[in-house]
Amino acid sequence: MDKVLIVDDEIEILKVVTVGLQKYGDQFEVLTASSGEEAVEVLKRESIAVLVTDLVMPNMDGLELLAYMIKNHPQVPCIVITGHVSSEIKKRADRKDLLACLEKPFDFNELAWLIMEGLDRVDKGVLQTGVSVISLLQLIDMEQKTCTLEVCCGKEKGFFYLYDGTLYDAHCKDMEGEDATFEMIRWDHVDFIFKNFPKTKIQQRINRNLMSLLMEGTRRKDEAIAAGKEHDTSEVVKTEVVNKQERDSSFESIAQEDEMASQAIQLAAGHHFQQAQKMLTRLLKKNPRCGSGWLWYSRVSGSMKAIEASLKNAAIISPKDPEVVEEKKKFNLAKENVWADRVQHCPFCWAPVEEGAVECHYCKSHLFIHTQFFTSSRTAVRAVLESAIERYSKIVNREKNARAHYFLAMAHLNLEHWEKALDQLYKTGKLAPENKMFSEQLNSLLNFMAAMETLAKNDVFTQKVESSSAEASREKAKRNKILVVEDSTVTRKVITMTLSRKGYTIVEAKNGIEALAKLKDEIPGLVLLDIIMPGMDGYKVLSIMKESVEYKDIPVIMLTSRDKLFDKIKGKMSGSNEYLTKPFDPDEIVARVNKYVQL
Repeated sequence: MDKVLIVDDEIEILKVVTVGLQKYGDQFEVLTASSGEEAVEVLKRESIAVLVTDLVMPNMDGLELLAYMIKNHPQVPCIVITGHVSSEIKKRADRKDLLACLEKPFDFNELAWLIMEGLDRVDKGVLQTGVSVISLLQLIDMEQKTCTLEVCCGKEKGFFYLYDGTLYDAHCKDMEGEDATFEMIRWDHVDFIFKNFPKTKIQQRINRNLMSLLMEGTRRKDEAIAAGKEHDTSEVVKTEVVNKQERDSSFESIAQEDEMASQAIQLAAGHHFQQAQKMLTRLLKKNPRCGSGWLWYSRVSGSMKAIEASLKNAAIISPKDPEVVEEKKKFNLAKENVWADRVQHCPFCWAPVEEGAVECHYCKSHLFIHTQFFTSSRTAVRAVLESAIERYSKIVNREKNARAHYFLAMAHLNLEHWEKALDQLYKTGKLAPENKMFSEQLNSLLNFMAAMETLAKNDVFTQKVESSSAEASREKAKRNKILVVEDSTVTRKVITMTLSRKGYTIVEAKNGIEALAKLKDEIPGLVLLDIIMPGMDGYKVLSIMKESVEYKDIPVIMLTSRDKLFDKIKGKMSGSNEYLTKPFDPDEIVARVNKYVQL
């Protein structure tokens, strides 16, 4: 739904306006800001269709906010509500910088009507932005629009007819088809209106890819500019200073484009697809001949049509690029297997796959743990998974990213790196505890590993031959036994699985009372003790152990999610041997336990 931002420093007015516009809730959503600065922050994170602002506000007033809008959001219609209409506002209204100006008090119905008029203008696509025709056509190509685009440049007017991003025809003056297209591509500062695609059948006079038309049109435009300069004597007599400035500007532009491309790729690799798409859109507007930009735009698009259009553009620009050639193979295979237009991408090879797919058609990787995962054959392309592991390892080192941890886990699982996958799934759950899917995937892996552990133990026991006395065996079992006291079921299972696979015998307790009961049954070689537990916390359990002659010499490693110096000192003073902060690396737990318990 379209969003309307109301800005006024008087909170009561904001409340009254919000309530007054409630009956139009099916037409638009109302957001509020109590200052110009707050409005700017809202505009940075929300897509606003219409702005309604007061003028007299502290710090950043309404006029400054309007200046910000003209510079940064020129397409957003603005309405002023004020107690006094100044001459400055009248001038802006005459220049059509404002949609309307209402004097307080005003009628809510009138304000709503003006807001909907502003929304109607936005829907029709009327912009006074001074953009180029090239930028407009690129935007349509990316978004696969179906429309008639009316373009005005001064007194000149022309029309483009597009269906699903494909340019069917163009009219300008007495020209049609490609000739009209090349004429309008020369226009730099235009106003435009999106209209419906004609219901009558349009003759398709244009059969070339839109990107090839843009490139050809840009070439002709550059040649025309160069030819004009050759006949201009003032341009011929350029100084070296001017030449140097132009070269410096060109180098700076290339550096900026490289930086934008690098940022967009990092965002895409981290599965921040919306941000990556915005960055790539900006990049391709600046440089429509960026082949890698089109390649990565195809990887963040969720539409088969948009992916195909982007790859066509990439292939026109970089036809021999091995990555582009490979990407086209992936797309062609996807067309044979995917029937819907909406798709997702394989997190390992970027091939388009249907939404909810179990396995990638291209690299044969399993995309999540499903019912047949552990019994399915492993046919994934190893090189693709190893490359994905390297990519996602870099991502999790630079940012907190639950999805990156999850896909890193899945890459390891496809290669049957069980413990590494367990570690990454555990970290995934810690970063996104509200996501039930992540916890379900972790439990599936834990259950499988537990079953494998049981089978392995049974096999060992059937082959084991007693080589020592019964007393020696019992003493060794005592040393190898670890009591794990942790109220979190998932954390307890992770610790149990990690230490069990190293040969330790694990006894579990989910709270302090149960831990003391387990101690009475049989003395362990070490206790891993959580601090924060319901009922009796870890400090109390530790104090009881240290007061007992029977338990006082048992090594204790405290576990907690806190990482404060006070807590560490308290743990040490209470008699703990080690202090381990959650979330922890399973390898670190093994190393700490090995210090006190020898297998």
